[in-house]
Amino acid sequence: MNIARWRVFAVIGLVLSVGPLSVQAENWPRFRGPTGQGVSSETGVPLHWSATENIAWKTAIPGEGWSSPVVFGDGEDDKLGFKKPWDGAVLLALDKQSGEVRWRGSRGLSRLAHVTPNVLRQDGKVQLVSAAGDAIQGHDAATGKLLWTVYSQGEGVAPSIVLGDGLVYTCSGFEAPTIRVVRPNGSGDVTKTHIAWEQIQGVPSLASLLLVDRWVYAVTDAGVLNCFDAQTGVPIWKHRIGGKHSASPILAEGRIYFLSEPDGEAIIIEAGPEYKELARNTLGELCKASLAVSQGNIFIRSEHNLFCIGDAPQ
Repeated sequence: MNIARWRVFAVIGLVLSVGPLSVQAENWPRFRGPTGQGVSSETGVPLHWSATENIAWKTAIPGEGWSSPVVFGDGEDDKLGFKKPWDGAVLLALDKQSGEVRWRGSRGLSRLAHVTPNVLRQDGKVQLVSAAGDAIQGHDAATGKLLWTVYSQGEGVAPSIVLGDGLVYTCSGFEAPTIRVVRPNGSGDVTKTHIAWEQIQGVPSLASLLLVDRWVYAVTDAGVLNCFDAQTGVPIWKHRIGGKHSASPILAEGRIYFLSEPDGEAIIIEAGPEYKELARNTLGELCKASLAVSQGNIFIRSEHNLFCIGDAPQ
């Protein structure tokens, strides 16, 4: 389907809390896990595997698609192309029990994006932080009112919103690739006053950022990994890990897992201010979807199969 013919609507259901199945197992209920930031609290997560070793099970997946695994419990107008700003995008909050619309919010002028939003709780208030082509915005989660907006040039934005230490971490997409970090406590257009820092080196166009303690990790499509100071954007180190990267990295047990496309190679490093590689594991299949972690297992969707890695889940 021609993407230039799509009418794009951001339909967002706000689920503000998710209870775990048990004290031992953590659900992975959405893209990038419980917080939407690729961070797992699981223990006993596998470090080593191959296509035939340390695989609890695998099952064939027919058809074509690249949706990332979730683990929970055992248009027609040529003028609405991705190059043209438009005012038709809306944000919807739906009642999760009935499906009724609680509120309808307006983004204003923006362009195409595929950004997964996030929920920010700060100073006793709850914001829905969302982004699209040319825009980063905060909406009141209870009413949908637009609280603040920042201009961020770029279309086709894919990396998801990351939150931490009172800041919003974003990537701007194509045209003028920039990691742009915003203070989410302003009112109105705060482009000139609330950008904490910007970085044009090592900007991903597909993989989301990963925030770990004092550092932000960013892997480019071409497999160059950068570590930045989370508060200032100052580069800490850079290392070519290779491969092509569409999948977003995850953190589990102090380790960062990256997954490259061509042959499903996972590159695992120790989180920290220096590059320390711990393992490389290859499945031998094309992988674009992001990893999921639950019950001590890693779940990877390849071109043809869904893999459960580690000991058999209880």
